[in-house]
Amino acid sequence: MAIHKKNLRNFLQLFYAPERLRLRLIRDDVIQEIKKAEGSGGGGPFFYGPFWADAKDHAASLKDLTTETELRIADSKLRRKTYPLLRDGFLQWWNEKRRWRNEPFEVISHTIPVQAAIHEIGCTVKIENMFSVKIDDNNKRLIYPYFSEIPPISTEAARLGISIIGNTMPQFKMDEVRILDVRRGVAYGTIDAPLKGDERQLFSTYYRRALADWEKIKKELG
Repeated sequence: MAIHKKNLRNFLQLFYAPERLRLRLIRDDVIQEIKKAEGSGGGGPFFYGPFWADAKDHAASLKDLTTETELRIADSKLRRKTYPLLRDGFLQWWNEKRRWRNEPFEVISHTIPVQAAIHEIGCTVKIENMFSVKIDDNNKRLIYPYFSEIPPISTEAARLGISIIGNTMPQFKMDEVRILDVRRGVAYGTIDAPLKGDERQLFSTYYRRALADWEKIKKELG
């Protein structure tokens, strides 16, 4: 089932979306899974992928994000509304809000994707498309992007994401992980969203609710 294995950002959107949107996302997921089982589903390319590749290259001083965004929009008019919002949010965060922005640092654009298996609920969380920033030998940042318009990242959603990433990637300290709400140019760390120790339980609760709705809709659609 598709809902058993998703990107972390998709789970965070699904868990915290308003009820009407949440059910629509689940229904779309069911339909995609049915089409896939019938051999007619493909899913298509990752819509945010080209933008995020350019954003990481911009952070590494390899490209100019403003220029690249215009080129991406020229390639596909479907990006005309969303990509400028993502660009502005990313640049706001990168240029204005990084406390380490005036310190020497090294951007590592291609962090290896990992998967977090939550065995008690039979769920796998994919964690990918990150990049890391090395400020010095004892000071790093691991940036994980969230792209959706609705809902914005809340402090609870942020701490769920931070907890899963930090526990899956022990080479980073928990307080080095950041969840970046790209559209809004806001990054959350443990200072902004302190961990409470109940993150795995919360994730399991929200997942079980989503799975119950998924199975109900799947049954309705046959």
